[in-house]
Amino acid sequence: MLLFILNVINGLAQNPLNVFKAEIDSAYIKTYPDALTFKSFIRSKYLNLGIEDKNGGYSLDYMPNGNNSLGFGFNYKWIGFGLAFKVINPDEADRYGETDYLDLQTNFYLRKGVFDLFYQKYKGFFLNNTSAMIKDWGNRETFYLRPDIEVVSSGINYTHIFNPEKFSYISSFSQTEVQKKSAGSIILSAIVNFHRLSADSSFVPQNLVYEDAFTDNMVNSVKGLSTNARFGYAHTLVAKQRFFLSLSLDAGLSYGFSIYKETEGKQKYNFSVNPNASFRFAAGYNYNNWFAGITTSSYYQLNNSTGIENVIRINYGYINFVVAYRFMLKKEIWLPTKL
Repeated sequence: MLLFILNVINGLAQNPLNVFKAEIDSAYIKTYPDALTFKSFIRSKYLNLGIEDKNGGYSLDYMPNGNNSLGFGFNYKWIGFGLAFKVINPDEADRYGETDYLDLQTNFYLRKGVFDLFYQKYKGFFLNNTSAMIKDWGNRETFYLRPDIEVVSSGINYTHIFNPEKFSYISSFSQTEVQKKSAGSIILSAIVNFHRLSADSSFVPQNLVYEDAFTDNMVNSVKGLSTNARFGYAHTLVAKQRFFLSLSLDAGLSYGFSIYKETEGKQKYNFSVNPNASFRFAAGYNYNNWFAGITTSSYYQLNNSTGIENVIRINYGYINFVVAYRFMLKKEIWLPTKL
């Protein structure tokens, strides 16, 4: 551990990005150092909120009204940029309500690791399991709306790759490389996350089907700060050096401090240890100039605090359908540093 820390400090003193460099095995990974990759995509981002009853096993599943967009972008070496435009369906507003949101997510896929930075602010949710939880709800085509619920989640996540010589996250998610042969790697992740939930009234409705559900149902505000470490494995299967399937899963424990506030103003403070997990998936065609496929990333966090009957569950991530083309440049574009 001491040698590792000294090596990191030495690398940072020379160049902050040196610690993420690694030699690659050309039999497994093909790089395009002179390629400028343009991409178009259909993207769906999400942030779902769940309120669970620890005693009865009941659940309230709140979801925002769609967050779909069309966009385009580019990647060159380790840097990338994208611009997306929201797809609006006015007919869905009456059924699912309206959601105001600001969703900023960016990912840096480096040789030895991946940085994920995110800030999400959603206001306006609908209860996805309305007919199962709300008493005498006659129309299954409509939903219980909560325009007052607001969820803010922000943080930074880092995933370290222990086999960067043969395994490439970049190939599946950044489209500037090609994984030529199947390979995998043990991964180790860590995250720091802040979340804030608020509403004008209790998160739990009054007219529920089950009278014994959510006995502690007066909470309308939650603030929390958590850190966690996760351990897992990632692997990419390759067929004919063109078709690929990439799966990544890690899980661990989260250490968090939360402040719960009830509608009458009473506050509760809790420290808890909770499970959490993250998942990445990609599949498609990746060869020479062309890339076409699906990429997705998802993170699951549970707030299971002692003394609070209701459990807070937050799940967020994205799904991308991507088509990309690599232009081979005759002259290298200058960047402040190289990886």
